[in-house]
Amino acid sequence: MATDPVAFLYYNRLSFGRRCSCWNDVDAGPDKQCPVCFGMGYVTGFKKYGCIWECLDVTAQQTTMVNVAPNYDSQRRPVSLSLINGAVRGYIEWSVQIQSNGYLPAGETERLVPVDALRLGAVAPRGTMVVLYVRDSTESSFTEVTGKDQVEDRLLDANGNPETLTFRVLLARAPQAKSPSFTYLHFRYRTREDISVSVDIPRDQQSITLSEMGLYDSWQVMQMVFGNKLRALNTEDFFVRVRDNTRWKLTELTPFKPEGHLVGYDGTARLVQKFENYHLVP
Repeated sequence: MATDPVAFLYYNRLSFGRRCSCWNDVDAGPDKQCPVCFGMGYVTGFKKYGCIWECLDVTAQQTTMVNVAPNYDSQRRPVSLSLINGAVRGYIEWSVQIQSNGYLPAGETERLVPVDALRLGAVAPRGTMVVLYVRDSTESSFTEVTGKDQVEDRLLDANGNPETLTFRVLLARAPQAKSPSFTYLHFRYRTREDISVSVDIPRDQQSITLSEMGLYDSWQVMQMVFGNKLRALNTEDFFVRVRDNTRWKLTELTPFKPEGHLVGYDGTARLVQKFENYHLVP
């Protein structure tokens, strides 16, 4: 069978971790549209190949709260955090130890470790605000985060070693305004320069002809052939095709094990529709 290598981003579903606050004990399941676990039941829901993914939410450890408390009494899930009664200003602080990784050689200081995703989930009604700040271990004051640059500049110290970052989420309101609320901060950074994986896709003469005509994505199902590099594959994983950002969820997976040695997998994936929770994942 003739195949062509195609570049994808790979998301491996979590099967353990911090239980998301959207979990419903009555239904014994998560909220399928949850922006914290994306319907998977564990915070972040997935691991992204070549990255480390951290998330600040109500379940996070190493946090400090001042004039802020979880809204456990609310029926809305996941659980958000708001100012306590009478407070007009408060904050949540969260420390993250950046993990040593193979993206940069030891002592390399000329290049930055890219931040792959930075997403804040908050609601700020009129007369309120929610602002994100960051500092590293050498700084005494915080810097407002207006984009990824303020975080990337602080991931490594002056010697190129991983830093400890502290994020602060400030909540403030006018005296007569309702409290703003904060739900999550997704923070993901790379551990590899190239975070794509190569997947072999069987050639199809019709699809080749269509691509030459500039017509793509007429297929809803795709056959995929994997080597043994991705050993944790399962049918809850999904892939993002790099060239067009379409998302493909694995539906079938057959390991190829001649004489008991894993050589690779044959898989089938379906095109993810825009309304599915997989499209919420950054």
